[in-house]
Amino acid sequence: QAGNPQARNVERRVGSHWVDFSKVYVGSVKDYREEKGFGFIACPETHYIFQSDIFLHKNEVEKNNLSKGNRVTFSIQVNKNNRPQARSVERLVPTSFSGERSEEETEMAVDA
Repeated sequence: QAGNPQARNVERRVGSHWVDFSKVYVGSVKDYREEKGFGFIACPETHYIFQSDIFLHKNEVEKNNLSKGNRVTFSIQVNKNNRPQARSVERLVPTSFSGERSEEETEMAVDA
C-alpha cells in the first residue's frame, strides 16, 4: 500500500539462528511411516539450526514418490509451534561425472 512500509526478504530467528526461508537445503529421507502419514528428512545444516530433523508430510512424499534413503532438496516452513516442516520437496537424481545420466539413473528419473 502506498506510504506504508512493506517487508521484503524476511528471515525469522529460531533460537539463536536466523532462518532464510527462501534457501534450498539438501538432505535424505530418514524415515517415513505410511500408516501415520509423515516422516523426517535428515540434513546436517538444518539440524544445526533446529536441533531436530525436518518434518515431512505425506503429500510431499506421494507427490515425489519418495522412500527412505532418497536424497532430496527442500525449503523450510516453521509451523505455529516453531517446528520446521519441509516444503517444495524434490527428489535428487544423481548424474554421472561426465554430466550424462547412467542407464540406471535414467530409469530412476523415468519412474519418478
